[in-house]
Amino acid sequence: MEAKSQAPRRPGRGYWFSLLAIAAFVRALIVFIPLGTMPLVSDAFDYFDQARRLLADFPGDRAYFWPPGTPFFLALIRVLFGPSVAAARLGMIALSVATVALAALIADRVSSERRVVESTGWLGALYPPAILMSSQTYSQNLAAFLVALLAWALLSALATRRLVWWALSGIALGLGCLTRPSMLAYVPILIGALIALLVRTRRAEARSVTMRNGLVALVGCVLPVLPVMIHNAHHRAGWTIATNNERNFFLGNNRYTPLYKTSQLAERPLEDLGPEGLAYVSGMTNENDVAARRAMTAEAVRHIRRDPLRTLLRTINRARAFWGFDYLLSRRIQIHYHLGTMGLIGLLIAEAGGYVALLLLVLAGLSKGWNGFAIGGGKLLALLAFTYMLPYTIAFSGGTYHFPVVGLLLPFAGVALDRGIRRDTAFWARTMESRAFRTAAAVFLLIQLESAYFTFAHRA
Repeated sequence: MEAKSQAPRRPGRGYWFSLLAIAAFVRALIVFIPLGTMPLVSDAFDYFDQARRLLADFPGDRAYFWPPGTPFFLALIRVLFGPSVAAARLGMIALSVATVALAALIADRVSSERRVVESTGWLGALYPPAILMSSQTYSQNLAAFLVALLAWALLSALATRRLVWWALSGIALGLGCLTRPSMLAYVPILIGALIALLVRTRRAEARSVTMRNGLVALVGCVLPVLPVMIHNAHHRAGWTIATNNERNFFLGNNRYTPLYKTSQLAERPLEDLGPEGLAYVSGMTNENDVAARRAMTAEAVRHIRRDPLRTLLRTINRARAFWGFDYLLSRRIQIHYHLGTMGLIGLLIAEAGGYVALLLLVLAGLSKGWNGFAIGGGKLLALLAFTYMLPYTIAFSGGTYHFPVVGLLLPFAGVALDRGIRRDTAFWARTMESRAFRTAAAVFLLIQLESAYFTFAHRA
């Protein structure tokens, strides 16, 4: 990890106050006025209800079907601020605003330029999908915060080698695994970062310190996860964080799984499959005991081995779908408020359009905005974003699944915004002349068109 050549000119207190205040105000304005009468829906309601049941009977009399990180957080909100939906939404707003701050702090770690940090923060504060997501208690809000916290702590740990940052890295990763078990994919990155430091460290004393820091990070990762695994094992569900992982793997890999929209079986009534498909899938999807879950995994593996080419196509499709546009909140709002097609299009201009515009800025920053950017830090952010995607290529993915890594991408967009608006009027012309940018942007936009086709063709 390259250290910055000189201490950055950090944004002042006025910037931080304005950034956080405006981020909070915009989210509260949208969440409590136009969306104030909308109830919690889908998974968001399930997480909220599980928090209620946890407080009535903690830690519960059964294994956790949902990853318990989000219900634990919502239970804490209920204890501190009461059981209302409004209190839970305030908790989501707080998470979203904290993620904005972390994105700016990440930019401060990888860039030596104050204006890049400021641009990153403002992009995060006004990012439409994050504003809309604050209205629901989906796990994406907490996951986004923890992914950003992990990245910031890990960048700080690599730059300073201080124990506190390694401990925070481990704790953020452990809590992240409780929230989205896909974050287990980050464990090799944490271990790899420690090994890289050990290889580069020559003095015995410094190596000893690095090994101590690594041990503390790994203990910090295990501590939040271990009690949950013990609880699930006690209820005969095995040493697992949640009991829905095998079900997800099976639903994404069987002979009835669509080639592109591989989450279809988890989102739509199984009756849509017809009698034979219903009997097959419902007969397999039993997450209440270890043997049944092992049978689901074994059946999915058999299907993969029988049809590897179809599985490869699904996997490639899932990787593209991961980067498809955000649409979940637009669709939920349309359904609740009985909006027509024009209403949905208006919402998508904000939610999907905001995502597409941000990612085009990210691609511009990646192609033409690296001056003043710590290359090692940028590579780590890109690696974290890519690694988060990998678990979703083996089950199912869609436009909501990339949400937690947007905070890692914001600094790249901040570079482009700073160059193109504040500093260099020729930046956009040079960017458009770049073959790398044009190719990447064309591929990205084609992915959005493909995502739009399947989203509208199979909308529930």
